[in-house]
Amino acid sequence: MEIKAKDVMTKDIVRVEAGEHVSRAAKILAEKKIHNVAVFENGEYAGLFCTQEILKALR
Repeated sequence: MEIKAKDVMTKDIVRVEAGEHVSRAAKILAEKKIHNVAVFENGEYAGLFCTQEILKALR
């Protein structure tokens, strides 16, 4: 059996706007017990915010 990315991908994307404060994104990560949120700017995908980004910022 060949498993494809579409077979295991997340379809309900959790997202924040690029201008939102980092604490809001961190709160979403904690509340939803997830490690990544998609960042959108002007309706377009701008990047990915993850728990590692928080750790880097705190160093």
